[in-house]
Amino acid sequence: MHAYLLGLGAIGFVTSQDLVASGDFEKVTLADFSQKAIDRVKTRIGEPDHVVYAQIDAGDPAALEAAFADVDLVINALEPKFNVNVMQACLRSRANYMDLAQGGPRYATGTPDSFEFLGWSQQFKDRGLLGILGMGMDPGVTNVFARYGADRMEEVWHIGVRDGDSGVVPGMEDRFYTLWSPSIAIEECLMPAMVWEDGEHKRLGVFGEAEVFPFPEPLGPQTVYTVDHEEAKTIPLYLPGIQEKGLKRCEFKYQLDQEFIDILLVLGKLGLNNPFPINVKGQMVIPRDVVVALMPDPAEVEGEAVGWGVIGTLVAGRHQGKEQKLFYYVANSYEACREELGASAVAYQTGRPPAAMAGLFARGELTVGGSAATGCYPCESFDPEPIVEAFKAHGIVMQIADLTDRL
Repeated sequence: MHAYLLGLGAIGFVTSQDLVASGDFEKVTLADFSQKAIDRVKTRIGEPDHVVYAQIDAGDPAALEAAFADVDLVINALEPKFNVNVMQACLRSRANYMDLAQGGPRYATGTPDSFEFLGWSQQFKDRGLLGILGMGMDPGVTNVFARYGADRMEEVWHIGVRDGDSGVVPGMEDRFYTLWSPSIAIEECLMPAMVWEDGEHKRLGVFGEAEVFPFPEPLGPQTVYTVDHEEAKTIPLYLPGIQEKGLKRCEFKYQLDQEFIDILLVLGKLGLNNPFPINVKGQMVIPRDVVVALMPDPAEVEGEAVGWGVIGTLVAGRHQGKEQKLFYYVANSYEACREELGASAVAYQTGRPPAAMAGLFARGELTVGGSAATGCYPCESFDPEPIVEAFKAHGIVMQIADLTDRL
């Protein structure tokens, strides 16, 4: 089998190491537009016989179609703005597809969101192909944990994803930066959050519904805010039987510090989060691209980060007549992730799950309702037990905290 990893930034740097080491694929192509990114991966893993490096422009649909001609699985680790090109090339070249995230609605971002891409399912089915949508940490692992937890309760009232992170880069206190994609951070934090409530999707404001969530140690309690994210869109609709179990609420909440929020609000008021071109002295410029260009590249600053990343899914309901509020989560320290794979906790947690999922696909162990499937699916659609075990083999170890008496 031939796997093609497209995108070798901070996340792809991690995924590439797992793919190459797994032994699940006879051939692995590692591709990016940036020669610098390619060289960074090459320095890390060398040039094994089954690995091919390629420089490619994801904005060139014809080049993508040609590149995927003999590929079994394309893993798209690029920003969501490239998803359309990559998915269309997969359809034309008959390659299976996996991505790590989608964008927001076109009217706000110019990029299709989860709902639109899931609408491509029949096209993939017609060609006998599988499309795995949103297989990173969140979305991805969080969706699988939602399914794993919900399957073990007779009633489920609430599913809430919680993303907590204390990662900081010493010496950069005076800079505005993130340890994940700056463009995605600006987009999703400043978009009115979508939640599922009382049987329908609703949009709220930004940075709303603040709560102090009791993350397990070593992170501890953190203030989190509702943010627009894929899980709240797909889990209520694609987790089997969840509405029949009584789901009333599903949302995603980030832990964000006040300074970060204040800066983003200023960017929003100035229109600097705009993803569409504007005319500046005769030149067409995308405001958000200017902001991102002025921010540090996460791949270049993550090497000094310290702290913890704790991300998981709260599943609240009833099991055997007793109320339960269980938090299924992963906890990783920045220092340990850097020592193992030369990456931040964000990149480690996001980059390893797609390699685990790719291995299941290659071995024919990825199923929906017990059978191999074609079409496009979010990760809560897949049978979770083999996925949780595969995660464990890739260092993504599920832990469970009982928060029944704390929430």
